[in-house]
Amino acid sequence: MIWATPFAWHASNSEVRIRRDIAALHMQKKLRRVRGGAEAIAPPQFVGLAGRIAGGAFGISKHQPCGEYTIETTAIGAPFTAHVDELSYTIEVLCFFNLELDFDSVNFGTDEFPCPDELRPRTEFWLRIFTEFERSQKVLHDQRYPWIIYEVIDVSGMEPDSASATENERIAFYQDQLDHMGSLSPSDYSAAQHRIATLLRDVPEEAKYTRAKERLRTQSGIRDNIRAGLVRSGRYMAYIHQTLARY
Repeated sequence: MIWATPFAWHASNSEVRIRRDIAALHMQKKLRRVRGGAEAIAPPQFVGLAGRIAGGAFGISKHQPCGEYTIETTAIGAPFTAHVDELSYTIEVLCFFNLELDFDSVNFGTDEFPCPDELRPRTEFWLRIFTEFERSQKVLHDQRYPWIIYEVIDVSGMEPDSASATENERIAFYQDQLDHMGSLSPSDYSAAQHRIATLLRDVPEEAKYTRAKERLRTQSGIRDNIRAGLVRSGRYMAYIHQTLARY
């Protein structure tokens, strides 16, 4: 139980009466009189969990177990000798771990949900969209071969119109490069065109540069959305586990 500093909430109580009641409780060793008010004599200690009633803030230790905690606070109203009100609040300690994936070591698919080898590049692409890129990052990629990523466009801090204009500008840049590459010898490629040629090296198509020009697409990252969903899921996790256990 966390004891709040006693306070008076009834406007008709005079300062004299408040001081008198504090003095009476001080003599009864129910609280300690201090300058400007009173405080609890022996508030209990919490390991890794501390409360500050005035700000409503709680510090959680990194070693604190995940789960639901009930915090009981005690507010003593004026007149202090009348009664003690206990206020209970429930908080949830949620765990979220930053995860860095080494795609070479990830086993995709299970017996129930198999992932054929030919789908692995696509699966990796969408896993990166869900876990690596934020909403402010626009991944410019090939629509048919999405794992071919030309550029990640950062539009953080931009207004929607500016972000859209920047995105269209970069798409136009790559369309122009691909358009020229179809009629150029590799020896005449610019540095940017050499990089594009490397990206498209394994595409098994004729006229692949001309076709690729028509398949440019941007995809916003959703890593922050996924993280927010994981955090919110904490309050429902017990129900989720119970439901899954039934199947």
